[in-house]
Amino acid sequence: MKKDEIEKHDFEGYLLHKLETAKVEIAEITKFERGFSRETWFVKAKTNGTTKDYTFRRDIPGGSIQPFPLRLEYEIYDRLSNSTIPVAKTLWYEENPVEFIPGPDFYVREKVEGSWKVPNFDNSAVEYDDVRISACLEHMKKLALIHTADWKSLGFAEIFSVPPDTESCAKHTVERIVGELRNFQIEPLPIVTEALE
Repeated sequence: MKKDEIEKHDFEGYLLHKLETAKVEIAEITKFERGFSRETWFVKAKTNGTTKDYTFRRDIPGGSIQPFPLRLEYEIYDRLSNSTIPVAKTLWYEENPVEFIPGPDFYVREKVEGSWKVPNFDNSAVEYDDVRISACLEHMKKLALIHTADWKSLGFAEIFSVPPDTESCAKHTVERIVGELRNFQIEPLPIVTEALE
Protein backbone atom coordinates (compact mmCIF):
# COMPACT_ATOMS: atom_id res chain seq x y z
CA MET A 1 0.00 0.00 0.00
CA LYS A 2 1.29 3.45 -0.90
CA LYS A 3 2.15 5.61 2.08
CA ASP A 4 1.01 9.25 1.99
CA GLU A 5 2.55 10.54 5.22
CA ILE A 6 6.26 11.26 5.51
CA GLU A 7 7.88 10.01 8.69
CA LYS A 8 11.05 10.84 10.61
CA HIS A 9 13.13 8.00 9.17
CA ASP A 10 12.04 9.03 5.64
CA PHE A 11 13.55 12.50 6.09
CA GLU A 12 16.67 11.11 7.78
CA GLY A 13 17.31 8.67 4.97
CA TYR A 14 16.64 11.24 2.28
CA LEU A 15 18.87 13.96 3.77
CA LEU A 16 21.68 11.43 4.33
CA HIS A 17 21.38 10.56 0.64
CA LYS A 18 20.99 14.12 -0.63
CA LEU A 19 23.56 15.89 1.52
CA GLU A 20 26.03 13.02 1.31
CA THR A 21 26.82 13.44 4.98
CA ALA A 22 27.90 10.98 7.65
CA LYS A 23 25.03 11.58 10.04
CA VAL A 24 21.59 13.20 10.08
CA GLU A 25 19.33 13.40 13.10
CA ILE A 26 15.81 14.76 12.75
CA ALA A 27 15.18 16.87 15.85
CA GLU A 28 11.67 17.91 14.92
CA ILE A 29 9.15 17.35 12.14
CA THR A 30 5.84 19.18 11.70
CA LYS A 31 3.25 19.02 8.95
CA PHE A 32 1.76 22.48 8.38
CA GLU A 33 -1.81 22.44 9.62
CA ARG A 34 -3.26 24.78 7.01
CA GLY A 35 -3.52 24.71 3.24
CA PHE A 36 -5.29 22.34 0.88
CA SER A 37 -3.45 23.06 -2.35
CA ARG A 38 -0.15 21.43 -1.41
CA GLU A 39 1.57 19.77 1.55
CA THR A 40 4.20 21.60 3.57
CA TRP A 41 6.52 19.92 6.06
CA PHE A 42 8.90 21.68 8.46
CA VAL A 43 11.98 19.66 9.35
CA LYS A 44 14.68 20.55 11.87
CA ALA A 45 17.75 18.45 11.12
CA LYS A 46 21.09 18.11 12.88
CA THR A 47 23.85 17.38 10.41
CA ASN A 48 27.38 16.82 11.71
CA GLY A 49 26.73 19.05 14.71
CA THR A 50 24.94 21.82 12.78
CA THR A 51 21.17 22.37 13.06
CA LYS A 52 19.25 23.61 10.05
CA ASP A 53 15.54 24.10 9.36
CA TYR A 54 14.13 22.90 6.05
CA THR A 55 10.73 23.28 4.41
CA PHE A 56 9.58 20.45 2.14
CA ARG A 57 6.74 21.21 -0.25
CA ARG A 58 4.88 18.77 -2.50
CA ASP A 59 1.51 18.17 -4.14
CA ILE A 60 -1.12 16.35 -2.12
CA PRO A 61 -1.36 12.63 -3.04
CA GLY A 62 -4.55 13.07 -5.08
CA GLY A 63 -3.05 15.94 -7.09
CA SER A 64 -2.96 19.67 -6.50
CA ILE A 65 -5.92 22.00 -6.83
CA GLN A 66 -3.52 24.71 -8.00
CA PRO A 67 -3.86 25.59 -11.69
CA PHE A 68 -0.08 25.56 -12.10
CA PRO A 69 2.57 22.89 -11.51
CA LEU A 70 4.75 22.59 -8.42
CA ARG A 71 7.84 23.12 -10.57
CA LEU A 72 6.58 26.58 -11.58
CA GLU A 73 6.04 27.50 -7.92
CA TYR A 74 9.62 26.49 -7.21
CA GLU A 75 10.99 28.46 -10.19
CA ILE A 76 9.16 31.60 -9.00
CA TYR A 77 10.58 31.32 -5.48
CA ASP A 78 14.00 30.48 -6.87
CA ARG A 79 14.10 33.65 -8.96
CA LEU A 80 12.72 35.83 -6.16
CA SER A 81 15.45 34.45 -3.87
CA ASN A 82 17.86 36.58 -5.90
CA SER A 83 15.85 39.78 -5.43
CA THR A 84 14.88 42.21 -2.68
CA ILE A 85 11.52 40.44 -2.28
CA PRO A 86 11.49 38.69 1.12
CA VAL A 87 10.98 34.98 0.38
CA ALA A 88 12.45 31.82 1.84
CA LYS A 89 15.60 30.80 -0.05
CA THR A 90 15.15 27.80 -2.32
CA LEU A 91 17.63 24.94 -1.92
CA TRP A 92 16.74 22.31 -4.54
CA TYR A 93 13.99 20.65 -6.55
CA GLU A 94 13.62 16.88 -6.37
CA GLU A 95 12.07 15.56 -9.56
CA ASN A 96 13.20 11.98 -9.04
CA PRO A 97 12.09 11.12 -5.51
CA VAL A 98 14.23 8.30 -4.19
CA GLU A 99 13.06 5.36 -2.11
CA PHE A 100 13.22 7.38 1.11
CA ILE A 101 10.34 9.71 0.22
CA PRO A 102 8.22 7.95 -2.39
CA GLY A 103 5.51 9.86 -4.13
CA PRO A 104 5.30 13.06 -6.15
CA ASP A 105 8.06 15.58 -6.83
CA PHE A 106 8.89 18.01 -4.06
CA TYR A 107 11.16 20.95 -3.44
CA VAL A 108 13.11 22.14 -0.43
CA ARG A 109 13.71 25.65 0.83
CA GLU A 110 14.99 27.24 4.00
CA LYS A 111 12.48 27.81 6.78
CA VAL A 112 11.77 31.37 7.88
CA GLU A 113 10.75 31.63 11.52
CA GLY A 114 7.38 33.20 12.13
CA SER A 115 3.69 32.48 12.32
CA TRP A 116 0.67 33.20 10.15
CA LYS A 117 -1.32 33.74 13.35
CA VAL A 118 -1.47 37.44 14.20
CA PRO A 119 -2.67 37.75 17.82
CA ASN A 120 -6.18 39.23 17.98
CA PHE A 121 -6.40 39.73 14.22
CA ASP A 122 -9.80 38.01 14.24
CA ASN A 123 -10.98 39.86 17.33
CA SER A 124 -13.59 42.37 16.18
CA ALA A 125 -13.17 44.58 19.27
CA VAL A 126 -12.31 48.20 18.42
CA GLU A 127 -9.13 48.14 20.49
CA TYR A 128 -7.64 45.65 17.98
CA ASP A 129 -8.33 47.76 14.88
CA ASP A 130 -4.70 48.93 14.86
CA VAL A 131 -3.53 45.30 14.89
CA ARG A 132 -5.57 44.47 11.80
CA ILE A 133 -4.63 47.66 9.97
CA SER A 134 -0.94 47.22 10.75
CA ALA A 135 -0.90 43.59 9.60
CA CYS A 136 -2.77 44.43 6.39
CA LEU A 137 -0.49 47.37 5.59
CA GLU A 138 2.59 45.20 6.12
CA HIS A 139 1.11 42.58 3.79
CA MET A 140 0.33 45.18 1.12
CA LYS A 141 3.83 46.68 1.35
CA LYS A 142 5.41 43.28 0.74
CA LEU A 143 3.07 42.60 -2.18
CA ALA A 144 3.90 46.01 -3.64
CA LEU A 145 7.59 45.07 -3.61
CA ILE A 146 6.83 42.49 -6.30
CA HIS A 147 6.21 45.36 -8.71
CA THR A 148 9.75 46.63 -8.11
CA ALA A 149 11.37 43.39 -9.24
CA ASP A 150 13.25 43.44 -12.52
CA TRP A 151 11.46 40.51 -14.11
CA LYS A 152 13.74 40.46 -17.13
CA SER A 153 17.00 40.21 -15.22
CA LEU A 154 15.50 37.67 -12.80
CA GLY A 155 14.61 35.41 -15.74
CA PHE A 156 10.83 35.37 -15.47
CA ALA A 157 10.54 35.38 -19.26
CA GLU A 158 12.00 31.86 -19.12
CA ILE A 159 9.02 30.51 -17.20
CA PHE A 160 6.13 32.79 -18.29
CA SER A 161 4.93 33.89 -21.68
CA VAL A 162 5.52 37.59 -22.25
CA PRO A 163 3.02 39.85 -24.04
CA PRO A 164 4.35 41.57 -27.15
CA ASP A 165 3.66 45.06 -25.81
CA THR A 166 2.31 46.98 -22.81
CA GLU A 167 -1.12 47.50 -24.37
CA SER A 168 -1.82 43.75 -24.62
CA CYS A 169 -0.75 42.86 -21.05
CA ALA A 170 -4.28 42.59 -19.63
CA LYS A 171 -5.64 40.53 -22.53
CA HIS A 172 -2.57 38.30 -22.46
CA THR A 173 -2.98 37.68 -18.71
CA VAL A 174 -6.68 36.85 -18.97
CA GLU A 175 -6.01 34.40 -21.81
CA ARG A 176 -3.22 32.74 -19.78
CA ILE A 177 -5.42 32.34 -16.70
CA VAL A 178 -8.34 30.97 -18.72
CA GLY A 179 -5.97 28.50 -20.37
CA GLU A 180 -4.78 27.32 -16.96
CA LEU A 181 -8.37 26.92 -15.76
CA ARG A 182 -9.20 24.80 -18.81
CA ASN A 183 -6.55 22.30 -17.72
CA PHE A 184 -8.49 21.75 -14.48
CA GLN A 185 -12.03 22.10 -15.79
CA ILE A 186 -14.11 18.93 -15.28
CA GLU A 187 -17.53 20.47 -15.92
CA PRO A 188 -18.92 23.60 -17.63
CA LEU A 189 -18.17 26.87 -15.85
CA PRO A 190 -20.69 29.33 -17.30
CA ILE A 191 -19.90 32.05 -14.76
CA VAL A 192 -16.26 32.03 -15.90
CA THR A 193 -17.33 32.23 -19.54
CA GLU A 194 -19.66 35.12 -18.71
CA ALA A 195 -16.93 36.95 -16.78
CA LEU A 196 -14.52 36.44 -19.67
CA GLU A 197 -16.99 37.85 -22.18
